[in-house]
Amino acid sequence: MLDEGDYVNNREELGETPEKAKIARACPIRMTVKKGETYLYCTCGHSQFQPFCDGTHKLKPAAKGFKPLKVTVQQEQKFRIWCGCKRNHVGAGPGCDGNHAHIDW
Repeated sequence: MLDEGDYVNNREELGETPEKAKIARACPIRMTVKKGETYLYCTCGHSQFQPFCDGTHKLKPAAKGFKPLKVTVQQEQKFRIWCGCKRNHVGAGPGCDGNHAHIDW
């Protein structure tokens, strides 16, 4: 588990990162989440455990400046939609906002 300071509570806390996040997946990731559970959403795109952080941002120079986003689920959701491309707008948090449809490959 990461310590306080190893993650952000709001994507705006990341500020400007030197690199764009790696596109982990060009479509959203759908999964069931439970009320009260806490997740660390990967913001760099390098985790092998998408959409969640596995600590890879600490090891890869291309992921420097990124930290995972701490998300505590307020209500159970059968189909929570997480952003897979990592190019969603800051205000969308970890959620898919459809921005993957506009990725410039």
